[in-house]
Amino acid sequence: MTPDQAVTTQSPPPRFTGWAQKHHPLGEADDIYQDLARRVKEGKIIPILSNSLRDDRFMCLFDPAERSLAAFISSRWAATEQVQYPMHDADNLARVAQYYQVTAGNPEKAKRDFLSFMVQGMMGFAVETDPQAAAIIEEKNLGGTPDLLFADLVSEIGYPPPIDGQEDLMRQLAKLKLPIYITTSYYDFLERALIADGRKRVRSEVCTWSGQISKIDREHRPSKVEPTPEEPLVFHLFGLERYPHTMVLSVDDYLNFLVEVLMRETDAKTSQSKGDPPPIPIYLWKLLVELPLLVLGFRLHDWDFQVLYRGIVRAKPAASRDGGVVIQLKPDQQSGFTNPSRAESYLREYLSQEAKFTVKFETPDQFIGALYKTYIERS
Repeated sequence: MTPDQAVTTQSPPPRFTGWAQKHHPLGEADDIYQDLARRVKEGKIIPILSNSLRDDRFMCLFDPAERSLAAFISSRWAATEQVQYPMHDADNLARVAQYYQVTAGNPEKAKRDFLSFMVQGMMGFAVETDPQAAAIIEEKNLGGTPDLLFADLVSEIGYPPPIDGQEDLMRQLAKLKLPIYITTSYYDFLERALIADGRKRVRSEVCTWSGQISKIDREHRPSKVEPTPEEPLVFHLFGLERYPHTMVLSVDDYLNFLVEVLMRETDAKTSQSKGDPPPIPIYLWKLLVELPLLVLGFRLHDWDFQVLYRGIVRAKPAASRDGGVVIQLKPDQQSGFTNPSRAESYLREYLSQEAKFTVKFETPDQFIGALYKTYIERS
């Protein structure tokens, strides 16, 4: 054997192999989970979590045949005596909310009524169908609690129900030890999971796109202080239920959100900002633009994803775009697709051409479970 042959056939030392597997350059990982687990460990990725993340677990309480909890809620709210929505698209929550905000004459009241519908509907369902939940509601007098939050109600009665052998999705996300989590949820489920995971302090802040900042408690207003893995930030992009005026719910809300956020961020960049600080802190906007994103639980054709994509993802400079990863249900698991295979190709092209996203078709539970397992193996 020649010296050259010895060099080409000799295996690298095991220690170096182990080190190299944990330090792949960006984009060179053979497995998407290895690449993402490395980014998570370095804190160099921002998850953006949909309000619909645990829809499947809630749907098993009501009607498993329906594929969208938002459509289920919307159609039932639309049919109430209060709303009486008169059009055919009653399963479109943004349009139903738009109609009711106009007919109620007060957008904030309409949002409060929606939240009340959510609380009363869930409580009524629990009392009628779940003796254990009904006993908790009676014992803690939840029915007589003024201004009861939806997140408080479902946490008290233990909804959504756990699935045997499967850890809750929010708990797994909390264990990733990231400094920043962005969510379009109106509820603080993620904060509760982070606290349960033992974080020293969890910051819960809300986007101030709708103004009226004085109506938001100081602890929930956007801060200039950057978070850490020990004291993470959960930023509610589309509002928080304790401040109904911050909620992005109707068609007008989505459009106004897009205009206000982009206009204020442009002002901040050009030092023309006057009065209130930008709806998204400058440091957070910079990170959203620069770091890859993990977009989880959205449906491509829904309002929340379209506004998120137009308002934030497309704000990334084209030359430096590394979109990150979008986790999508397969089209045959969603409503609205007549040709699933062509729809899947379209989804990949739509999300990869401009924003350079990698698209992976899995349920959020499957994806986060696999990512968390890989993350633990690399830690």
